[in-house]
Amino acid sequence: MDEVEGGLHEVKILIGVLFLIHGLITASISRGGGSPLENPSWLLSPLGLEPSVVSRLLEILFGIAGLCFLASGVGIFIDQEWWRTLTIVGAALSVVYLVVYLHPFIGSLWR
Repeated sequence: MDEVEGGLHEVKILIGVLFLIHGLITASISRGGGSPLENPSWLLSPLGLEPSVVSRLLEILFGIAGLCFLASGVGIFIDQEWWRTLTIVGAALSVVYLVVYLHPFIGSLWR
């Protein structure tokens, strides 16, 4: 039984590290480091909402998603149950952002 618990502990550490890395990457993208905002949004551009308050709000929400992933990683390390909730919130915010601003690679597939 100790081998199973030791293995689970190692997996938790790995997941925590991955959430920390993902949070750092997401937060850096929201600050303009390779941001999809460099490419026009397929949704906002035709509506005349880019650049606008809406695009800035989406960028802020993506930054919050990064902070949620960072906090999730910390929550795993300090053995808190709220890390799951923050992971779901971060993932939901990321999906909204990535739907509005498709990754340039995906957008190039449609051209």
